Amino acid sequence: MTSTATGRPAAALVVRGVISLAVALIFAILLWRAVQRPLWIDELMAMINYPIGSLSGLFAPLPYYSQAAPPLFNLICSAIAALAPAMARLVLAVAIFGGLAALAWVAFRRWWAPVVVIAYPIAIPSLLAYATELKYYGTETLGIAAITAWFVMRDPAKPLRWRDVVVLIVGMACGISTVILSALALGLAGLLSLRERRRIGLSELAMAVVFGAVLIGYYLAIRFGTSIQIHNYPGSYGGKGAVAGARGFLHAIDGLLTSRGTLLALAAAVIAWFGDARSRRLLLLAACALVVLLGLAATNLYPASEPRHVAWINGIVLFLVLNAVATLIARGQTPATLGVAALMALIAASTLPSAIQRIRDPDAGTRAASDRVIAWLATQPPSPVGMWLGTQAAVQYYRGFVPTIGRHRYFGAVDQSSVLVPDTLMAKSFLAQPYDVIANTIEARRTRPGGYANRVVYRLVGDYRGAARSMLSEAPRGRPFYIATIHADLEAKDPRNLRRRDGLLNALAERHCRYDPVLTARSAFVLRVSCPAA
Repeated sequence: MTSTATGRPAAALVVRGVISLAVALIFAILLWRAVQRPLWIDELMAMINYPIGSLSGLFAPLPYYSQAAPPLFNLICSAIAALAPAMARLVLAVAIFGGLAALAWVAFRRWWAPVVVIAYPIAIPSLLAYATELKYYGTETLGIAAITAWFVMRDPAKPLRWRDVVVLIVGMACGISTVILSALALGLAGLLSLRERRRIGLSELAMAVVFGAVLIGYYLAIRFGTSIQIHNYPGSYGGKGAVAGARGFLHAIDGLLTSRGTLLALAAAVIAWFGDARSRRLLLLAACALVVLLGLAATNLYPASEPRHVAWINGIVLFLVLNAVATLIARGQTPATLGVAALMALIAASTLPSAIQRIRDPDAGTRAASDRVIAWLATQPPSPVGMWLGTQAAVQYYRGFVPTIGRHRYFGAVDQSSVLVPDTLMAKSFLAQPYDVIANTIEARRTRPGGYANRVVYRLVGDYRGAARSMLSEAPRGRPFYIATIHADLEAKDPRNLRRRDGLLNALAERHCRYDPVLTARSAFVLRVSCPAA
């Protein structure tokens, strides 16, 4: 009897160890793949802004390429800017997943909680993708998770304390959407406390006022910091109407979670409905967040059209999954519990083939093979090289890590200063003019502050020939040269990629230039070009 009793804990420890090691191994491989992927254009344009040299600069629009990020993330990127890209990604990911695992442990106090955190991206890969991206989406997810954990753990029967306010402020500082979620969490917590205790103390009201003041100050700082970016990209952040805004928000969530991830989240939400008080509080926060953000998206107050815009939702869904595991374990081995657990396990298992594919595919998660272009430039003798689309930012960023790419004579550079695009250049009356008039106006300003930003006009009219013509005007005549391209495919299928590629190829055709591809990769290519001498 004694030997059996002592054998069971030992066997349980072995099972736990095997499960933990298996999950950790898969996660480690996926993490290693994720940190090795090359930077895509948004990361390239963001990272050349770091390090930031002043405290005020942390709160201001980033100086180049109309980029923006929360102050805390600006500080983090300033600290890791000198690291090689893979190491910078790894440091960021370790911090984010370490924070998520710590929150899961604090909230559930079970051995499996950190294991579920690293198992989650096996089933829903977007968490790992954005945790390793050199943008603020991963830290924002961590902030949302911190706010969610606080809301779930807080006892409504107890008064608000200063440490609660601190947790919410720290969570809010991790992102931008965190402003809305932190305010929502505090408001819901106040209502639950009022229902439970029938009163709100004066000290609690004072704390709420302090939090509100900090929130308003942070919101104003974020609004200032993102002002140039939002203004200069009306296609991404401009008004789209109620139906289009709501549809874009839901489409972004679907792209983030994928169909299987959405099923997993819905199953976890159903379990929360039948769970304890903590489970229902979690479900309340998740439902209110969805309704509020959907409403803001429909009124164009929360422009979210891409999965990265709603990456923070992983912070809530992760806690729904953690809560589902805790609820099922607490219920014991009843037929209903075993059936629901089997269903969730089946949904999770259905994601394994894609996880295996990500392990086997070295290019999994690559949005633009900028590293292939940089590697090619590093091996070539000094040559004239035209920079098309994202190549200027790539050369600026990678030159510090691959000095040999600096030996080429680059042409086609534009001023990258973050400046508001004049409203006159985006007005319907200006865009209705003949294309050559538009292009000549834009290119006349290409070397002035905001030269790159003004080229957003080509995105609005769907024709990039003007930028390509300017680049070719600086190319050598009568002898071969190269054009390196990042952020476009030579064999484009996506309409946006097609327009970026065709802008270049049509400009080459106008000058009767001949070209041959010497490198083709995902959203990247290099052409060897010869143009007539006259």
